[in-house]
Amino acid sequence: SVAGVMHAQPQATLTELQISSIFEINSLGPMKLINALIPYLLKNENGGNITLVTSLNARVTWLNIGAYPATKHALAGYGDTLRREAKQNALPLRVSMIEPGSVVTPIAMSLITRQLEWCERFKDSKWTRGIHKSASAATKMLSRGMKIQWLSITPTQVAELILVSVSLENPDARYVRAAFPLLVIFYLVLFLPTHLGDLLLGSL
Repeated sequence: SVAGVMHAQPQATLTELQISSIFEINSLGPMKLINALIPYLLKNENGGNITLVTSLNARVTWLNIGAYPATKHALAGYGDTLRREAKQNALPLRVSMIEPGSVVTPIAMSLITRQLEWCERFKDSKWTRGIHKSASAATKMLSRGMKIQWLSITPTQVAELILVSVSLENPDARYVRAAFPLLVIFYLVLFLPTHLGDLLLGSL
């Protein structure tokens, strides 16, 4: 479930086709594949380890990245349910989820540029104000020397977590890995009252 796509626009502006395609790639594809493989895993007495790569966005939703958080919520719900149903039926399936923050990938590296391009194309949209504000602020920070890599982890770090989760006899249900600044925001939003968490995310 490592494959994924992400739009650079407010969720409410997505077309029906965009919504369908991102769910097919980010959520439905992994679900269908795993369901197809489970009967083969269960033929083995020891069953198998199933590792899903979701995202911190499955629990704290970043703004103006389309339906990406919704697709990761769906995949995380699938993983939690599969793990619990396997335990309920005493089946030897060990289900883990990797929850990375921002990862240094072409999708992440181009996000701000793509958001600003969307703002230019749809400058009259009622949804432009927030995304333009956050993308412009990020652009200013980058121009002052901040690097996106400071807020991200590497694909290698994600791969290391996957290897850990598939090799253990009793892997954890979740493995969280993110750059320290994003972890701080993540835990603040999780534990703050909802209206304060909304204000914090809306200010970024």
